[in-house]
Amino acid sequence: NPALLINLSFFALYLLPNFLVNYIYHSYPVHRRIRHFRRVSLIFILAYVLGAVLQVLGITQYTDLLLVSGLALALFLLSLFACLFIEYLKGNSRLSSFLLAMGFLLFSILAEVVLLAMNITLESAVILHFGMAMAAVVLFWHSITLVRQKTEGLLKEQMLLEMAYTDALTAVGNRASYERELERIAQKTHLEPLGVLMMDINDLKLINDREGHKAGDLILKDFSQRLVHLLPHHAQVFRYGGDEFLAIIPSVTETSVQNLANTVLAYFSTSQKITYQVAVGSAVYIPKKKEKFANIVSKADDAMYRCKADMKAQKA
Repeated sequence: NPALLINLSFFALYLLPNFLVNYIYHSYPVHRRIRHFRRVSLIFILAYVLGAVLQVLGITQYTDLLLVSGLALALFLLSLFACLFIEYLKGNSRLSSFLLAMGFLLFSILAEVVLLAMNITLESAVILHFGMAMAAVVLFWHSITLVRQKTEGLLKEQMLLEMAYTDALTAVGNRASYERELERIAQKTHLEPLGVLMMDINDLKLINDREGHKAGDLILKDFSQRLVHLLPHHAQVFRYGGDEFLAIIPSVTETSVQNLANTVLAYFSTSQKITYQVAVGSAVYIPKKKEKFANIVSKADDAMYRCKADMKAQKA
């Protein structure tokens, strides 16, 4: 339907100023004066609605308004181009891609207006379509670049955040990560029971003194890797101190936490491939009891030291 295509073309023409200004506003660092152009661009949309009403009433047609509309659009774009070009000259080099797109668009619009003024009509407005296509290519390329930069920025920010909250040696959460989790637990109103395991590698200081700190570091890395595989996938593991590790396990019972503690204790005591032992203590945080989480950690810590004492007594 040619009439439908013509009306869609006019709709795009009148919507173009608002689209361009909003694109600039959200994609480039520009001065606040661009807000004035946003307001003026709304006049074109109102003009399109008014033209539609006049066309329905049979007073005029969109084609009768083409020259006036083209001149108004050209004037708007020239003003916008001049404003942005001034900013570009002042050092805002990031506007170069948009100015190039605007250059294509302005040239094509001005060429069409000149041809209309000379009563020369080209089928399908080929010059205007070419200019809009070239402008779209430039802006599309800029959008891809912008998305890539933002993605790289987010990935870098996420990587730095992970580094800030990850222990460099063992790759589990560090003390800062543990403190952040404590804040989250304190702020949450409806918490499920949380199991706490406190673990300590026995005689690590003696190993460091006898075999060197490199050997001790290898044990720390080995323990953290094995522990992560032993615990449920939703457990959070933190390096609590030098050779102390703490795990928080959600959705548990006292029995299941005790079973996990026994599993960890038995694994590092009986495996022939492991040359060190680990003391383990456990406790359960139950929100309904309104006991502070720090007290639960202290209980797990006390249980771990009792376990360590028992293991030393068995050796003796």
